[in-house]
Amino acid sequence: MSVRHHGFSLSSLYKVTSEQALRNLLIENENNNVLKTKGYHLEHNFGHGKQYLSATMLSLNLLAFLFHTVLEWSDERYALLRQVLTRRQTFFEDIRALTRYMVFESWHHLMDFMIKGLKLESQLALKLRPTLDTS
Repeated sequence: MSVRHHGFSLSSLYKVTSEQALRNLLIENENNNVLKTKGYHLEHNFGHGKQYLSATMLSLNLLAFLFHTVLEWSDERYALLRQVLTRRQTFFEDIRALTRYMVFESWHHLMDFMIKGLKLESQLALKLRPTLDTS
């Protein structure tokens, strides 16, 4: 069955497929740009390592992105700190500096320490205040 049976000309088919390829490329570049510029250091080659280094590094980056996204949805302290420290890289650098010199009992202790240091207790109290269901 040829293309002509479906009402397409070769030129219109070429136009549709090239537009779709461009859309796919733009989506891929946008996703990679988010991962590269938001603190994940995603690179296209990861240094030409041995057999599976590139795939492993990509998998770890995507897993970290997923983990941080779930944290933003489920941990109010983390979400508040991410709102204040808008650059993900700043947030990572702060955690790296704190954990280099201090030991925290848990993730929540680290988040509480950062919230106190940034004087965000009142904002956290507002976020954690239960809302009344008036329905």
